Amino acid sequence: MRDAKHLLFTPYGYYLRISVPKELRGLLGKREIKKSLSTFDYSHAIKVSRYLIFEIERVFLSLRGAEVGKNRKSNLLLGVIRRLPFPCIPVSGL
Repeated sequence: MRDAKHLLFTPYGYYLRISVPKELRGLLGKREIKKSLSTFDYSHAIKVSRYLIFEIERVFLSLRGAEVGKNRKSNLLLGVIRRLPFPCIPVSGL
């Protein structure tokens, strides 16, 4: 059930919930990132969340090493999170 650690089920479907690393919280002004996975299917939510977690962690890694001002980092992360593409993962049985 390690995969379900970042999933949140709501009446509107599954959401990805991932905490911002402590060293980036002051820069980003956020403690966590919450993004809709646009699905009610658990197995599909797991697959999509794995992809998104990988992309978000990659952004965190680049922000840690980047020489960018505070406002620029915050805008960069939020822009990337909003534009994250959803992978085309076929859902069997639908």
